[in-house]
Amino acid sequence: IAECQVKLQATIDDILCGGEYKQQVEIRLQHKNGSQIWVECRLQLIQKSHNNATITATIDNIHERKQAELQLRHLALHDTLTGLHNRYYFDQQLNRICQPQHTHSDIEHALIYIDLDHFKIINDSKGHQQGDIVLKEVAQLFITNISTEHLVCRVGGDEFAVILKHTNLLDAHLIAEGICNAIEQNQFKSEEQIYSISCSIGLTQITEKNCDPSECLKQADIALYIAKNLGRNLVHCYAKQDAHNNTLQTGLEWGHGIRQALQQDSIELHYQPIWDFRRNEVAYFEVLLRLKINDELVFPNQFIPSLEMLNDTFLMDQCVIRNTIANVALYPELNQVAINLSAQSFLDERLVPLIESNLAKYQVLPTQIIFEITESASINNLAATRKMIEKLNILGCHFSIDDFGTGFSTFNYLKQLPAQHVKIDGSFVCDMLNDPIDLALVKAINDISHSLDKRSVAEYVETEEVFFALKEIGVDYGQGYFIARPMPIKGVKSELEKILKNKTFYQQLPSKK
Repeated sequence: IAECQVKLQATIDDILCGGEYKQQVEIRLQHKNGSQIWVECRLQLIQKSHNNATITATIDNIHERKQAELQLRHLALHDTLTGLHNRYYFDQQLNRICQPQHTHSDIEHALIYIDLDHFKIINDSKGHQQGDIVLKEVAQLFITNISTEHLVCRVGGDEFAVILKHTNLLDAHLIAEGICNAIEQNQFKSEEQIYSISCSIGLTQITEKNCDPSECLKQADIALYIAKNLGRNLVHCYAKQDAHNNTLQTGLEWGHGIRQALQQDSIELHYQPIWDFRRNEVAYFEVLLRLKINDELVFPNQFIPSLEMLNDTFLMDQCVIRNTIANVALYPELNQVAINLSAQSFLDERLVPLIESNLAKYQVLPTQIIFEITESASINNLAATRKMIEKLNILGCHFSIDDFGTGFSTFNYLKQLPAQHVKIDGSFVCDMLNDPIDLALVKAINDISHSLDKRSVAEYVETEEVFFALKEIGVDYGQGYFIARPMPIKGVKSELEKILKNKTFYQQLPSKK
């Protein structure tokens, strides 16, 4: 009310001092019932002499309109889920606080970037509704643990940013550590289950010498990347002399480049034949992803770690699924293909609708698609893995447990998953003729797979000796460079013709010496 009185008096003074003789101002008045209402006051100068003046005032009730305007403004500047300020408001305020008048030599601020560790797993396994509950609880923890003089914003799905005004580096670090502790010690409830989460925080200073908004954001992003790389659930402060920065900055920029390549479909899919030992023919193909960046092919070991750090492996799987199904429709020689899925994507509720829509779009039979997930990834959430496999089986797709044996799980684990194939990890296969333990493991995995009515697949079939040894053991399928290397789609047809010419060679068993 006092502010409105000042605004009204200023408008009257302006009229009396020669300003526009007609002016209007929006103010709040105290209603007789104690509430405050917004009104529009239109003022007009009627007569003015040396000693006095007459001004008329007309008042209209604009309370409903004003409330709607304020609500729209609030929605434009706030996150609807948490009630915190949003990315748009954060960018505005960061630009403002980085202006020279706010960064004198004796003034410093701090910027912290916060990312919830493994939140996507909670979101996908428990559902988005539970994920939203967690985000709202986290927002309340921020409000409780951060003074109102500072600005707290939700800038992404599970990413938050805080501008700590007039705060030195030490105090900023203490505040950030307090946030880490508050989140780690808080108990989040999901139905009857209680669990905890953690966060990683990147911190940088805003000073007279470091006041470029884009550079400050970049520094906080790099610091957050380092915090996650160092083990998560900790605070890392950006420093130019940090030995990690150059390497990790390159890694972060590399990760964004990978993401852009996937978004633009700058990929090349290669296909490696899987050999059927019994029928002596190519049974199906495994799809292997290559990225095309700066006219060079980039292999998975060069880009998957960065995508995992950015929690963006679903983008990769989405790209592979879409392009693979399109190629199966276009090239008849791809009778059946196997697609590797990341653990992150396998728990993503968007996966099945994505598969269904692409199968329908390209008119591809579900039985032509096999999905693979590694043993270690599947045992991390056995119930969720089983549920997803069942969904894929109902859809008509087949399923394979990849790299079996590396997770050191019991064979009983296989009984719980309705998969059609079990891939024997290549580390056992490649040296099985020299190591009796590896040979015993290959035979055991093959036998137990058959007893559970599953087909066995051996990786790393690199030599003629290993090929025929697997055939004699009774393994169903083989995959490796001895059979064929991965190749672009244009080379698949000619490779199949080449294999067909040599079919008699693959049928024979070498004479035992």
